[in-house]
Amino acid sequence: MLRSVAFLVLAASVLATAHGTPADPYTSPGRLIDVGGFRLNLYCAGSGSPTVIFDSGLEDWAPSWIKIQPAIAKRTRTCTYDRAGNGFSDPGPMPRTTGRIARELHTLLHVAGETGPFVLVGHSFGGLIVRHYADRYPRDVAGLVLVDASAEGLAGIMTAQELRDNDRDIARAQAMLRQCLTLAQRHFRSASPKLAHACPGMFFRGLPAPADFPRALDATLVFEAERPKQYAASASELENFTTASMRALMGEQRSYGAIPVLILVAMHHAGTTPRWERSWREAHRRWLSLSTRAQYVPATHSGHYIQFDQPALVIGAIEDVVATVRATR
Repeated sequence: MLRSVAFLVLAASVLATAHGTPADPYTSPGRLIDVGGFRLNLYCAGSGSPTVIFDSGLEDWAPSWIKIQPAIAKRTRTCTYDRAGNGFSDPGPMPRTTGRIARELHTLLHVAGETGPFVLVGHSFGGLIVRHYADRYPRDVAGLVLVDASAEGLAGIMTAQELRDNDRDIARAQAMLRQCLTLAQRHFRSASPKLAHACPGMFFRGLPAPADFPRALDATLVFEAERPKQYAASASELENFTTASMRALMGEQRSYGAIPVLILVAMHHAGTTPRWERSWREAHRRWLSLSTRAQYVPATHSGHYIQFDQPALVIGAIEDVVATVRATR
């Protein structure tokens, strides 16, 4: 039933577009760019410099920026994309490491003709990607906005027991993703109604998400979240959060000189302990060493998705970095 509703609403959206009514953003691919044997979906809007590039969190793709990109596109050029295996993008080579993903993003922007230097905006896992990009291609990056970004520094703050718990939770999530992958390959024919709903519910803040997305887009997300490639990509990306992977990332941190870096940190994560919250904030404060113009910005009324809970805060942060880059030039 869930798939049938999603397909009908998606079909209605496509028909509306065919008859001249604009569809909601992200309900169809932007540009599918070949980056070496597979295609990544790139959606750009606006004009001006610097170009702002958005990267989404684990189990998310371009629509996670639906409240942000249109506002920034009024002031400068913007681009969101779907990582390989996510959204409208093709599956990519495995494993889905931060280094591989950053290289693919670099190729995507080059082939698409998008020129830097860029302002990179990353939420959650996307924060690891944009920082890895800045490490590898520093001349391409003029500024960073980290939106409650995943913090590898937690591996140096948490207790041994907390790290073991972290790896246990990751193993459980991977097992769930593999189970959903098997069911998706069978088109959920053998799934219980509860599980058929729970699998796409792993994406974004949970799907359907009518409070955050237009109805047609929400249906598209559910439709895409039932494709096997989503679960395969997410399971591989999740490997980046094991204790061993995070400790390896800690050794790659470098200074970005004097480029503006805004570090937005949520104050109200669901299902966490006070100690975990303190560790999360401390790990983000350590990023103040990334640049001489780094700033720590608490999102006092937000959960992990600051771009949904306090979109004006994220928009303002990006606008500040864009203005700083323009003034510096």
